[in-house]
Amino acid sequence: MTSNGQFESSLLNKLKDSGLKSLNISVHTLDPNKLSNIMSPKKAFNWAEKALKRQLSNLIYARNIGLRSKINTVVQDDSDVSNVISFCKTNNIELRILDELNPGSLSVSKIIQILKEMNAVITGMNLTEKASGFSYNIESVDGFQLKVKAIRKNILKGRIPKKSDIPPHKT
Repeated sequence: MTSNGQFESSLLNKLKDSGLKSLNISVHTLDPNKLSNIMSPKKAFNWAEKALKRQLSNLIYARNIGLRSKINTVVQDDSDVSNVISFCKTNNIELRILDELNPGSLSVSKIIQILKEMNAVITGMNLTEKASGFSYNIESVDGFQLKVKAIRKNILKGRIPKKSDIPPHKT
């Protein structure tokens, strides 16, 4: 399950009992100021503090009850992803880093810089035919493993046909 993590942790027990095996929560920063600013529409600082606390505690709780726990984080031009990496290392949480899709973004350059700082190496690549992205398995010099997922932006050309554009079926 992928979520924003904004739920009561007691729900995780019910989800696990129903067969849930893993939890992905999107965490793009550990800084409440940055989180409040990247939200659309912008959120209050108090909201961001509570949201981060709930996300991180749900990840740890999920891990503690035996669910595979993972953070998905989008690296933006001014990301503080190093704090997210530290949290994952400290708390034994899996990490998947994703690139930002905005044109002109420095996201990919920032990801490369982060991996160099970690003395990380690529240990494998995951590519699915006809998929919009691919991922690299990465390992840092201290043994921490993560994935970096690159997503290609797909834009449909032309307009999507409306129901009225399609002739009725003749019998």
